[in-house]
Order: sequence, then structure tokens, then C-alpha cells
Amino acid sequence: MESVLEAAEKRNLDGLAITDHETVTTPTHASDANTGMIVIPGVEIETSEGHLLVLGVRNPPPSKRSFAETIDAARKAGGIVIVPHPGIPFISVSNKVIRQNKPDAIETHNDKAPLFRYFVKRNTRLADSLGLPKTGGSDAHSCDSVGDAYTIIDADSRSVEDILAAIRMGRTQPVGEASAPLLENVITTAIGFLRERVFKPRVE
Repeated sequence: MESVLEAAEKRNLDGLAITDHETVTTPTHASDANTGMIVIPGVEIETSEGHLLVLGVRNPPPSKRSFAETIDAARKAGGIVIVPHPGIPFISVSNKVIRQNKPDAIETHNDKAPLFRYFVKRNTRLADSLGLPKTGGSDAHSCDSVGDAYTIIDADSRSVEDILAAIRMGRTQPVGEASAPLLENVITTAIGFLRERVFKPRVE
């Protein structure tokens, strides 16, 4: 955990959201650390239609439920919901589902997206067409890429509540570049898919 916070500090970030898959244990622990770094509790949930980021919750909503059900549960728990990496096959929520159940924001800048610039333009158009705020995230699975993409947030204070409120109001500016060459990002995306859909044990 300390290495992640150190990496964020080296990139001159004021804070970060740690969105482990299906758990908020790590960010809950980090929020109590005396680091001066803002740590927003969050989780990446696998819905039946694709991935969803939930920020501001201490307990993750149940996974494998519909996109609409997951959004409802997250908001009832006081969280905000962001669709990560739209457009990436197999793991992302479709535009149709997003339009039917509007989230609080769209991640337009994801530094692991293959064809990074294409996805930035694609997802910026999507967010603008729905009038939704835009965010950026490094989707870092190692400390090396922490901060390669991030979100500038015009919040009233450094509190998690004010930061989440600013995201809801669209006071955000996504920034970033691809963290790796195209081929490496394609391979990373493929490995992530295989781990999740092929090698991940099913829980009935």
C-alpha cells in the first residue's frame, strides 16, 4: 500500500481512488493512514453488462447483478458511479445500456485502453451526448503507471464528500496519455480478459 501512495506522491497527485475488483478493504485501510494523501474508497464491480466503478462506499454492492440494480445499490449506499473504459470488448458496458441507465460520469481517459486516442474521442462524444461529467484514470495494476491518466477536480475542499459532489456536478477535467505502446496495451487488455472470464473460478 505504501508503494502506491509513494508513487502517487511522486507524480504530484493530491489523492487517488483505489478501486480493487469486488473489494474496498485496501482503500479503507489506506484512508486511515497518516500520509496526507487523499484516498477515496471505491471498488470496481462486475455487473452482468460490464464493469462499473463505485466511489465513496465502504462496502461493495453485490456483483453479477444488472447494471441498473448495481447503480441503484451504489447510490443508496451514498456512492457515485462511473463507467470505466467504455468501448473495450468483453469487459465494458455498452452505449445502449449506458443511455438507458445514466451513470454519474464516464471515464474518457483510461491509460490502458488500446488505441488510446480513439477511445478518448469516442468516449468524450458519448459523455457529451449524455451531458455527463468526464473522468480519467490510470487503471494501474502496478506502481509504474500510477498517475499516467488522472482527473483534475475543482472541489470546494479536500474532503471525500466535496470531491464526490464536484464529480457529480461535472467540475472535472480528465488528463493523461497511454501508459504503454499499443501492442503492450492490447496484450494487457487480453490478459485481463482471460484472467477474469477464463481462469477466474465461478462462485455460485
